[in-house]
Amino acid sequence: MIKLNHTYTFGPEWQYEFVKGPGWELVDDKMIIIPPEVGEGGSYFTPVMPGLSVLVLDMTLKEQLFINRREVEDDDMYIAYFDLSKDAPTYVVAGVTNKMGFSARLNMALINGSQGSEVVTPIDADVYTIRLMISKELLISLAKESGDSEISNWILQASGQAVYYYGHIDSKSVLLINELKRKSMYDIAFDAKLKGVALHLLYYLVERGKDMSSVLHKISIHDLKEIEVTTDYLLKNLLDVFPGLAFLANMTNMSVSKYKSVFKNATGVSPNQFFVNEKLRLAEAMLLSGTYKNVNEVAYELGYNKPGHFANLYKRTFDVKPSDVFIRRKN
Repeated sequence: MIKLNHTYTFGPEWQYEFVKGPGWELVDDKMIIIPPEVGEGGSYFTPVMPGLSVLVLDMTLKEQLFINRREVEDDDMYIAYFDLSKDAPTYVVAGVTNKMGFSARLNMALINGSQGSEVVTPIDADVYTIRLMISKELLISLAKESGDSEISNWILQASGQAVYYYGHIDSKSVLLINELKRKSMYDIAFDAKLKGVALHLLYYLVERGKDMSSVLHKISIHDLKEIEVTTDYLLKNLLDVFPGLAFLANMTNMSVSKYKSVFKNATGVSPNQFFVNEKLRLAEAMLLSGTYKNVNEVAYELGYNKPGHFANLYKRTFDVKPSDVFIRRKN
């Protein structure tokens, strides 16, 4: 295991500590290239605007990484994590552990930057994550401009707390991140593309403000673990039909009404919408896998008896037809 220690700043200077070890290379104060014995790829950092910087990690690792972000006294920064890693890293903040990534029940978080955190990657992991460093002043001003005083009040009241929010990235943001993922960090247009994605994610956070404020301190650890039991079940049974609210509520020993409420607060969506979203994310991976003859075959395997309904649902979610992204199997 390789251990790394750092803090985040809005400028590039935080990266200097990373490249002190042999083989780590910093290019133009933006790109860190990891040593070949550690893996392939690296990170790309760029300021976007005053009070907003963005970092993307795109690595295929041979070694396990333990990344420790130290506590700092400055309470001005929030860090937003958007993690689509194929192999879910483990995030630890104030003793609370969560896995985040493409296959995990959670893939986004908003955390107080003054609090320390730890990220542990699996061995032989494919890691892809975007992190926004956001100033409190910027986030509050955007919330006020949008007319949403609830999130600005919530930010002020929550200062000093360790974990603000864990949840799921919406489908549109997933699509934008996946488009960025297909671009090389060496591409001349990568910097501009990354800044565009960062701005989209920032405004998405502002839009999610009411969801975040409603969940803060209102869900017990016990209830969260019960919800996790059902999300794990849904993720393992995406090829089946939605099992129904009564079935899922029974798994948690909650009433249907309480289960619906707690699930919505924990994930930002209803149980059925969570299931549909995850099924469509699986559909996207299947369409791009190059292992199917046609789109209909994908639809049937996912349990859609009418491929046309699947195509319409996919188009509404991702704003593209499944046939536009489909990679046909080579005979």
